[in-house]
Amino acid sequence: MSDITGILSLGTRRDASTWEEGCGALGIKARLPIKSANPSVADLKTFFAGKGGWFFFGGHFGGRTLSNERGDVEVRFDAKEVRITAAGTKLVLSKATHEFSLHEECAVVLWGGCSVCGDPDTVETLRTLFGPHLLLGFAGLTGWRVVDAMLGGGFMKKGHFFDRLEPGRLDAVTVRDAWMGAALQGYGGGDIEGRFRAVDPEGQEWKLVKKKINRGRKY
Repeated sequence: MSDITGILSLGTRRDASTWEEGCGALGIKARLPIKSANPSVADLKTFFAGKGGWFFFGGHFGGRTLSNERGDVEVRFDAKEVRITAAGTKLVLSKATHEFSLHEECAVVLWGGCSVCGDPDTVETLRTLFGPHLLLGFAGLTGWRVVDAMLGGGFMKKGHFFDRLEPGRLDAVTVRDAWMGAALQGYGGGDIEGRFRAVDPEGQEWKLVKKKINRGRKY
């Protein structure tokens, strides 16, 4: 697995830095992380043309589109490309031209945005775009504080996602169990427990139901 993480946070959210710090403790270093509501077109092109094993995306999400607070920076994710609107410019970055290459070494993607896992078509599209990988996210509304807590930046001082991981043991099952285990510890039995999701590289979904980690749909 690549020891690089890519970070695209369309805003100065604390969870993006918590992710970077947690990855660093595992020996996974950030490559030119973007933590800005208004990144340049050049920086976005460099990000999507890069490679890495783990990725973090933060911002508003809807209709397969990640955007900033003002909505003037957007990244739409399709099966073979991403479509970017930023700084008054529109461009398409395609897998066919290698302007999009995140899929080449991708193992884990965390989506810190609302309802990424709530639409089966969106999950299918992301699985096609990024290739077989572990997808972590939410089926329903979320916020950066929830993501930050899951990663160890909030009330879960022990038992959070990164607390359950260690260098050299980062296979998909272990990472999946770390995400769902942290969700169970922090939110099991609560009003939002059903929003936490993981989808295995093989397409098996996992979710919380009445304080238990259950299988969901199969993609």
